[in-house]
Amino acid sequence: MGKIQRFKTYEEASQALEDEERRQFLGPNGLAIHLSNVDIMSRTAAQLRGTPLVPKGLYRFKTFEEADEWMNQMMAETHARHKSRML
Repeated sequence: MGKIQRFKTYEEASQALEDEERRQFLGPNGLAIHLSNVDIMSRTAAQLRGTPLVPKGLYRFKTFEEADEWMNQMMAETHARHKSRML
């Protein structure tokens, strides 16, 4: 999170937000990451994997820790089921 900033006009605030968003899409080497390339790579990985990492649906948890534990367990089970295909 960045520091708190004050702006005199809406336009100044809007410009600062756009600049921040632009910086968020720069890779580690400073080159722009195009969202279309990220989307293509994500779809390709999903097709190679075959099935999602976790089952689709709505899940409710009492705590974030419980949700994280469940997510890790589901990903591990998916990896174990498909281990022979991933080698």
